[in-house]
Amino acid sequence: MAVAVCATGKSGTMLSPPVVSGFYHHFYNNMKPYTRKLSLFIAVTNEPKLHEQTTHAGLLAKYKKGSVLANVQFVSSHSGKKSCSVESKPARVGPRSVMKPQRQAVSRAESVRILTAWKAIQKVYQTVEMMEVNESIKFDWIIRMRTDLVWISSVRTSHFAEKAPLVPYGDIWVNPLQSCMNDHLFACPREQCRPYFNTLELWESPLCTGPSQGDDSASPLPSGLEGPPGPTPYTLPSPPAGFGPMWLVTRRYGATTCENADSASCCGRIKRTSWNYALARGNSTHGTVQLDRYAPH
Repeated sequence: MAVAVCATGKSGTMLSPPVVSGFYHHFYNNMKPYTRKLSLFIAVTNEPKLHEQTTHAGLLAKYKKGSVLANVQFVSSHSGKKSCSVESKPARVGPRSVMKPQRQAVSRAESVRILTAWKAIQKVYQTVEMMEVNESIKFDWIIRMRTDLVWISSVRTSHFAEKAPLVPYGDIWVNPLQSCMNDHLFACPREQCRPYFNTLELWESPLCTGPSQGDDSASPLPSGLEGPPGPTPYTLPSPPAGFGPMWLVTRRYGATTCENADSASCCGRIKRTSWNYALARGNSTHGTVQLDRYAPH
């Protein structure tokens, strides 16, 4: 099995001791004996130009054990220019909707942050594709993790027995109906990776004519499995009340109207798996592990 690991986000936490030790102890040491190739790709966002050389050297020094040699690239902030906007206004709250989840406003600054995150994910995927062409190989699985993710239990090849996109049970959402919308960790069989890693195209495609209006959560959305959106123009559905942009990812994988937490309609082709992880806070000299809200089930 050939596996590509794509880490995206800030450089500091990926250099912190909990992230480095967790990667090797729980992921690399367990996966390496069963993989013919295990490659690590890192896309660092918003790194000051002055620090890029030092950060690059630091990441290479931390992640060079065995056959792992990090492929590091730096991604600048997204310009914010796109065909369809991520920004939104808050939902109008009436007297009968006080107890219901409401659509949250997305500011321009938050919009740029979201687009920058997906830009990094797309860039690192393009690097994977380039390696496949240049080395005449094909990865079997691609795993995307945040740079602050700490593996806290062993990952084994048996977790990849089911040929479906995977997210862990532990995630960022309190609402169980959002249990597959995980922006920390995502794994996919190679042939099913394109929709996730090219989510940015939903906003950038010239075929996107703007946001849909009204109750549009069931309106068609380009799947991205075979290629970019086209040839038909589309409107970008707005996430239901209480749901964020990760909802669009589950839509690309076949999710429809989520009826209950155990319903297949919540996740489409995405499956949940028992990967235990936490998030780190810190830098190359110290680090702490945050377990409270992110603790897996």
